[in-house]
Amino acid sequence: MARKILTHGVTLLVLTAGSLGLWELLAQVTGVLAGRSPGPWALGILMAALGAGFEPTRRWVQRKVDARWFPRKLALAQLETELLPELAGAGNMDDVAERFTRSLRTRLGLASAALFVSDSTGRFYRLRSVKGSGEPSSIVLRTPELTAWRIQWGTRPISRREARAQGIAWPRLLQELNAAYLVPVVFQDELLGLLALGPPRSGAELDAADLARLEELAERSSAMLEHARLFALASNDTVTGLSRRRIFQERLAQELVRSRRTLRPFSIAVADIDDFKRVNDTWGHPAGDQVLKTISRGLADGCRRSDTVSRIGGEEFAILLPETDLEAAVQQAEKLRASVANQEMDLGGEARVHITMSFGLFGWEPDAANLAAEAEEIIEHADKALYEAKRSGKNRVVVYGQGVPSAATVDR
Repeated sequence: MARKILTHGVTLLVLTAGSLGLWELLAQVTGVLAGRSPGPWALGILMAALGAGFEPTRRWVQRKVDARWFPRKLALAQLETELLPELAGAGNMDDVAERFTRSLRTRLGLASAALFVSDSTGRFYRLRSVKGSGEPSSIVLRTPELTAWRIQWGTRPISRREARAQGIAWPRLLQELNAAYLVPVVFQDELLGLLALGPPRSGAELDAADLARLEELAERSSAMLEHARLFALASNDTVTGLSRRRIFQERLAQELVRSRRTLRPFSIAVADIDDFKRVNDTWGHPAGDQVLKTISRGLADGCRRSDTVSRIGGEEFAILLPETDLEAAVQQAEKLRASVANQEMDLGGEARVHITMSFGLFGWEPDAANLAAEAEEIIEHADKALYEAKRSGKNRVVVYGQGVPSAATVDR
């Protein structure tokens, strides 16, 4: 309200001053030409000028007022004109998400900004980018966690303070991301994604008008997000939602080029579900698909957002771990292996099964032996380690060229 009153007040002052100046000019012109005071025609010119100049003047004053007293309003206005062209230059979903969250956080001075995008089934929303917050314990926000918000609030933006007042639970993942506001990204009446925004670093709060403009901005950006999502679906496995082998090979080739330039290590893991054929033969292929989905979610949740988790075969997966040396990769693979082995999977009805996985690892180091290695050769090394893990008893992690771990290290 204060912003509106100030803007209109200054606009009226500017127009009044301009009107007096214009009237004086008309009086001088009339006096020179006719030797008398301005007539009704001059008043008509003055009123027409006021009418035509009010809105441009108001916008100009608004920018000046916002720049001086309401910088966040000015930043929002600039975002509305600059964000869409910036997103249009993005190449894929990750790039779109990175640009979106970076722009929001930087230009609005937010403590954090995160973007979730729906999977193809609408059962969960996957974290695609986060700025200003640490790595959360999970990257998946499940649809049931949003039910109370959807029922009581529709798909309108909501603050954590408003949610608390309405008795709406704030999901744990949003708490970990320090999210103070939730803004929907709606495309053709479907909830495509969610913006989880932290509080402004200035200590101020986003008001209802700010959230309404952010909602409009998110809706205008939704078509680009949907285009990127559809492209990602074409690149992802239909059963698990993980990227396909081709995408993994492309990411590995890119990481290899980057690591040769920076001389930084990376690792890859190739993993296979042990005795997966027994699941299909005993409980049928729908049960096998359920196992694939459960394991895929576990692998994705257990890895960083910077990692690439792909399904590269029937029951075979590959994981690219950038900036990860072999010791850290072994620890990560052991954590994933134990997580699968210790889980009882519900296949529906009375059917429950324990599944294990075997992992083969290869760590790329910047030494003479590795600098000339190609992507397919690196995958082949990890495959050989996986074969050794299978041959030596399954449910274990084997590093290429380092032999087999003792049975005592394997959780049965």
